[in-house]
Amino acid sequence: MKGSGRSCDAAGSPTSPPAAPTPLRRLASEYGSGLNRRQDCGDKSSDPFEPFPDTVVQDDSCDEFPFARTYEGGTDGALCADVVPKQVGDQWLVFEADPTKPVTFTESCARGHVPLTDNKAAGGKLGSFPQTDRVLDTEKYDVTVTA
Repeated sequence: MKGSGRSCDAAGSPTSPPAAPTPLRRLASEYGSGLNRRQDCGDKSSDPFEPFPDTVVQDDSCDEFPFARTYEGGTDGALCADVVPKQVGDQWLVFEADPTKPVTFTESCARGHVPLTDNKAAGGKLGSFPQTDRVLDTEKYDVTVTA
């Protein structure tokens, strides 16, 4: 990992409360989500995602939030918090990925360095959600993280 390894809990730092929940809106368009992903992590970002070597994150990939499959996705990756989530014991910690780009907790998006298999598994769950719950294009939904 580049950087200081400064950590925070998943809800934010002890001095910064979590942001008020904001619903996401489903983006049904494959084309639109592809553009969002390129803006968040790829060649359309002014700060393209740089994978870490396997010694830091095995088979590193970019996992974005808000999701590329939402109308809220597609923020320029340069404006996102770049983080590395790691499970330490029974707790998940989030570390800064780059000391030259410190996490301020005011970012409108996040890019996580996660193993590709985990990213695909989470993406598969997210991809099946609109069908199983009948979420239509532009329909709002909330994301809740539980332990």
